[in-house]
Amino acid sequence: MSDWQHKSGRSMIENHPLGATVAGHLMVEQAERAIRAPHPSTQLGIAIQFWSGDQAEALQLARFLADLEPIRRDDVVLIFARRFDVEMTDDLYAAELACGLKFPVTHVQSRRRLTGHPDGCYGLWSGTAQACYDAYTAGFPIENVFFAEAEGVPMRWDWIDYLKRAHQKNLEQGKRVTGAWEGQGRYHEEHVNGSFCMHMSCWADHASLHRCAPGKAWDCFHGRVLLSELGPWQAIENLYGAHDVVSLSVFKTMARNRAWLSSVKDGSAWKCAQTLLDDLGNLEGGGI
Repeated sequence: MSDWQHKSGRSMIENHPLGATVAGHLMVEQAERAIRAPHPSTQLGIAIQFWSGDQAEALQLARFLADLEPIRRDDVVLIFARRFDVEMTDDLYAAELACGLKFPVTHVQSRRRLTGHPDGCYGLWSGTAQACYDAYTAGFPIENVFFAEAEGVPMRWDWIDYLKRAHQKNLEQGKRVTGAWEGQGRYHEEHVNGSFCMHMSCWADHASLHRCAPGKAWDCFHGRVLLSELGPWQAIENLYGAHDVVSLSVFKTMARNRAWLSSVKDGSAWKCAQTLLDDLGNLEGGGI
């Protein structure tokens, strides 16, 4: 039960002895205190990966992530990760400038010249991972990277802090990947969905990640390796290929214990995520 929910079912605002106005001010003050609270110290890069076919959606997502932050934060780096054949455009520059008001921003371009599905997906991810690793070894503060795709959405107002806390707990147990486990299906073995958070040393220590067989889904092809690194603390939900299934009630329920929702192919998850801009309740959410 939320701190602002009375056992009668009525909100604490309605039941507050000093009246709804005072209670409303108290709730805002509580939210402001949460905003000022220190963020988890884990270094994190947020790599939004895209090609020309989903660039518009990726830039829209990046702007939304910036809008969710009430004030600038310097504990994360937002990375615009483009495919080898995506040129810098006015729209991309404008998105970087807008997001730069809330985060340190950089961009990388994959050098892997792979296209099509699924090869192009692997080329973009592996090229992004290599570029982030190169930056990491050069001293850039992106020790851990969350690899996101344009079809994913945050599930909580405080999704970055939630993900960082889960990932730190996994690191403390010697596990360098925080992601969504996917069980064995008719056409695939068990694996970790491709939207996950990874410590950059994992890329260096597993040379097998640097190659993928043609025509194979890379997260499935590398399933054994990534599963060996997957930590028990979860923060990402995967609904691969889902259509018209994410209602607001389902979204809010999952959000109590997840930070990010990946792989929903329609606009239902995106529509639910828009409510986070007005949802102070996510400041009080349960979880880690």
